[in-house]
Amino acid sequence: LDIEQDDQVKTKLFVALGWACSSAVSSNSPPAKVSPEMKQVRTQTLKWAEKFLFDKNSTEKAQIGASVIEKLLRRDGLEDAEEQKYLDLLLSRYEELKANPGGALRGELLGAMAGLCTQSSACRDQAIKRYKPLFTEALRDASDSVRETAVDGLYNINKADALAVLRKGHVNDSSLAIRKKIIKMAGEVLVEPDLDWLVDKIGVNSESEPAWQAMSGIFNRSGVDTLSGWVDRLTASTSKVKLTNEQKIAFLKTAESKAESEKKAQMLGQVRERLAAIYRGMSQFDKAAEYWQKLEAAAKTPGDKDAAMVRRLDIYLSWPKPDLAAKLLGEALSARDLDRESTLLKSLEEHLVK
Repeated sequence: LDIEQDDQVKTKLFVALGWACSSAVSSNSPPAKVSPEMKQVRTQTLKWAEKFLFDKNSTEKAQIGASVIEKLLRRDGLEDAEEQKYLDLLLSRYEELKANPGGALRGELLGAMAGLCTQSSACRDQAIKRYKPLFTEALRDASDSVRETAVDGLYNINKADALAVLRKGHVNDSSLAIRKKIIKMAGEVLVEPDLDWLVDKIGVNSESEPAWQAMSGIFNRSGVDTLSGWVDRLTASTSKVKLTNEQKIAFLKTAESKAESEKKAQMLGQVRERLAAIYRGMSQFDKAAEYWQKLEAAAKTPGDKDAAMVRRLDIYLSWPKPDLAAKLLGEALSARDLDRESTLLKSLEEHLVK
């Protein structure tokens, strides 16, 4: 580096040196075992990184300088003063660029700062102290790349806190990358307040499936009262939420399990009716009949029991499974006589007329 004259070769040498130093001082080589020679090379590399970082004529060099600083500061073994110096240099270079309308280099610098805030970073605490306010401020930046990297920085610090900030004003950010990052966070944090905005993402191109996966994770962790409030919103025939039948079934199965375990009979009946209706609409007659049979067994009044039997008979006749329909009628006749006003006979008559 000291003697090379070709600028492109010098840049590539520096990149290679940065990787070599990072590898040599890896987590598998405790700092105490790093030789004095290696420490000297690392110090020299950081000095070169400072030159590259503040190069005013090349955005690429500045980006490379920031990247090498990040690589070396993430490793342990630096003196506190040296560590703080280079943390501040990244901050200083970023501040120089605030008036610059272009966001590419600022985004790269924020990316280096975000990397230093990860759990694996040796200078995580000091980096968070310096950079967290910067990430929060950068969320208002006009550049997509700057805002996207600011989201990464806040995520690396604390994803639950980051989500609390982002859900207030960025779930509909103009950047698709940011919207996807926030959905991803919601799928990891799994708290109920996110259901209200996640549901608006259902049916929205590439955001729909990850949003639904996040909602499913939240539902799995939620209590029965929360799920009860979403049964109509997601599965009623008038629902405007564009769920597939498979998604509706998955949700209702979760709700059924929780209602059954907590002995919520009214909710359980509602959920099973919805499941029966969906299976009926999908021509999965066996599953629809199974649910009406469960509803019949759980019926509290003769009227409810008869209504469930009529629905099951309708399914057998539509399937068609005349043997099962005959068996059901036989069971009904063994229990009581059926007169002309019987709902079962009326259902049978309607099918025969058709």
